[in-house]
Amino acid sequence: MMQYFDTSSWGPEFLDHVAEGIELSFWTTVLTILLEIWSLDTVKKVLKQKGAGPRLYGAAIFSNIRNHFLIGTPIYVMAVEHLCRPSHEMLGIGDQIACVATILFVHSLCFYTVHRLFHSSPQLYRHHKFHHRFNIHVPPVAANAVSPVEYIVAYILPFVIAMFFVEPDTMSIRLSVSIVSLTNILIHTPKLAELSEKVVPEWLVTTDDHLEHHRKLNTKYAAPTFNIDYFVSFIEKPPTESK
Repeated sequence: MMQYFDTSSWGPEFLDHVAEGIELSFWTTVLTILLEIWSLDTVKKVLKQKGAGPRLYGAAIFSNIRNHFLIGTPIYVMAVEHLCRPSHEMLGIGDQIACVATILFVHSLCFYTVHRLFHSSPQLYRHHKFHHRFNIHVPPVAANAVSPVEYIVAYILPFVIAMFFVEPDTMSIRLSVSIVSLTNILIHTPKLAELSEKVVPEWLVTTDDHLEHHRKLNTKYAAPTFNIDYFVSFIEKPPTESK
């Protein structure tokens, strides 16, 4: 661990990974701000909520900054340094697509599992409770308004687990993180709920699906890409053959 505090070991590749992590956090923040402006009607409703609406909204903003820059970026750098292929060992386009798809599916599966555990255990739910203070009114900033425990275990650890399966190159993991960051914010943007129901296939998570989870809590645990609820229901209740 001391190598990360010894600046003599911070070569160009390490510094490139730091820049990548900061860039991912920066653009995730910019997208959140843009969608937050687009969702000002929802933001106003949050601020008018009884029980410290402005304080809740301020806590959400703080959580986003802390999670992206103070937690997410350092873990991204360590993961890429130790679990990615060296920069000179880039995968071909076909292998990158397969790698990204695998990472997204493993991430979705891990998130689904952890998310259900959060809801099934009172001891674990305390780490998830803050996110569900956005229940009726869910602005885009709520996407990453989670506790440090939830951010690490549900948001970041699934990437690390997936990387053990595929050994991605840096481009593949950056694309995977970007897709998850994008879709996570989109499923927390109420204005997209109706459109998502029309254009998004049922094996992917829609905004309407996730907003229903925020309202009802004990349903539709999948997020933010592959709809694991759909696959689980398909296994439990396979379609009957048409006569």
